[in-house]
Amino acid sequence: KSLIGFIFSIGGLFIMAILFGPSAVVLGLLSLNKISKDPKHLKGTGFAIASVIIGIIDIIAVFILLIIPPP
Repeated sequence: KSLIGFIFSIGGLFIMAILFGPSAVVLGLLSLNKISKDPKHLKGTGFAIASVIIGIIDIIAVFILLIIPPP
């Protein structure tokens, strides 16, 4: 899940941020929750954190582009 969330967050930077941004945040948070329950067997904390951060950037970028129209 963390790798998929990371891929969604990167994809959201380039295409369909309004769809991929929130999906990346949700998948990243789910992954962090699952990893925290069993950290010895589950890896991918870095990908999960990155997907949450980049997903939030995707969401903020969408709102900025909706508020400030291009010239």
